[in-house]
Amino acid sequence: MLNNTVNVSVRYSETDQLKVVYYSRYFEYFEIGRRSLLTAYGFPYSEMESKFNCYLPVLDTYAKFIKPAKLEDEITVVSKVLEKPSVRIRFDHEILCGEKLLVTGYVTCVFFDGITSRPSQPPNKLLELFNAHFRINEE
Repeated sequence: MLNNTVNVSVRYSETDQLKVVYYSRYFEYFEIGRRSLLTAYGFPYSEMESKFNCYLPVLDTYAKFIKPAKLEDEITVVSKVLEKPSVRIRFDHEILCGEKLLVTGYVTCVFFDGITSRPSQPPNKLLELFNAHFRINEE
């Protein structure tokens, strides 16, 4: 399993008239979590795109809203990859405020080759990372 956490402060522009986070903003927090996770493991989006012509368009997403985040809350986005990816990769997310669970969900992306314009396997460098990390966790 790969996992990472990132903290986000809820800004005014992310809330509705009731000063709670507008539902679509949680998908932006999921994206912050995905990007942060890949960067933490040495594989930022910019490198994936510039060095490997590999992109990660979203295939599907889901969120279960439990409690709302509010203006100026300090929230934590916990992101995990629980299974070794192939052409697809699923990022599971939890959003918390302190100990309170606010939202759970996932985003499934597909590795997309920018040269052939087709789905593809992840770049070898990323596969090596996943293979090494998941092998360690299986022992």
